[in-house]
Amino acid sequence: AALSQFTAGAALPVILTLPEARPGLAPDFAARVAALVENQLAGCRVTASSAGGHAGVGVALHQTQSFLDRNPDSIVALVGVDSYLSPDTIGWLDSHRQLHATYNAWGFIPGAAAGACLLCHPKLAQTRPMPPRAIIEALSLDREEVPIKTDGVCLGRAMSRIVAALVED
Repeated sequence: AALSQFTAGAALPVILTLPEARPGLAPDFAARVAALVENQLAGCRVTASSAGGHAGVGVALHQTQSFLDRNPDSIVALVGVDSYLSPDTIGWLDSHRQLHATYNAWGFIPGAAAGACLLCHPKLAQTRPMPPRAIIEALSLDREEVPIKTDGVCLGRAMSRIVAALVED
């Protein structure tokens, strides 16, 4: 019922961003999270999910933008979920010397998190009685030619292209 003020009776579309496959992450993780969201948040319908890893929110924002361009009168919930607390995941991080430990002062500290926000098309935001909390002015994604854990030196060319595209927008 509380969602009806946003959705005019229709199911609230939900776009999930989830972690990439890795040791310790159940193969059906995406399906289980989608089912939990739909069961726990009555009036929601998972319309898309992606396993974008570190860029997952960016990928999900692009999916949301595409959805809102096709459905400018909709409001969308963007939901992100991740956890590194599985023993298998921690062992995998340790075997790759990525944990924060005596051997790696700059390493990763495992945790778990989830977050959500409501997004709408800028034209719809102008018609709402509550002003938006933030406005996304531009989005850009790219992929580095030499990513982490590969041979070679990452020169940040994709990041340079991203910044150029954002400045241009």
